[in-house]
Amino acid sequence: ECIRLCSTLQRYRLEDFKSAPENIRLSFFSNLYNAMIVQANCVLGAPADTPASRTMFFSGTSGNRYNICGHIFSADDIEHGIIRGNSRHPGQAPEVTTFWPLTDPRCALSLKTLDPRVHFILNCGASSCPPIKVLGEEPEEALKAAAQSYLEAETKVSFTADDTKKTLLTLPKLLLWYRADFGNNIVEVATKVA
Repeated sequence: ECIRLCSTLQRYRLEDFKSAPENIRLSFFSNLYNAMIVQANCVLGAPADTPASRTMFFSGTSGNRYNICGHIFSADDIEHGIIRGNSRHPGQAPEVTTFWPLTDPRCALSLKTLDPRVHFILNCGASSCPPIKVLGEEPEEALKAAAQSYLEAETKVSFTADDTKKTLLTLPKLLLWYRADFGNNIVEVATKVA
């Protein structure tokens, strides 16, 4: 059923999606990303636990690719090009400022505002990923609940036992990989998720 529904996406026009409100596009493409990953893992199998295999899987070389509005999209395209507003992939060179070149017609689908809480609803299939959340037309409550749940489970606060009485904050790797989405430095990241 998922394959049949996804095959209908090629019939739409970029303008059909571009004209939808941001919250609808955020929900739609987040749900589509999670469905794409589940389908790829079930049909193609999970990628080997190596950086090269994961890169090939998420870029669509060995993983799923969907035809949406006559354009081909991989999981990376949906996550970084659309959901993250055409933001640089953490694996791209630092001098790269966007995921897609601005001349790419798929940029028409990019969200204008990057809500970093999307990282708490997207599931890439790794055991450390947040559980899959299905977003509705109004994603705010689901985003808020997912962020709170994930951060409570994955963030650790501890205190030193010596005389220095220092507080240690251990953040999940997800916040370090996508630190730029949460702030310019570790203090901003910690403040934003507090």
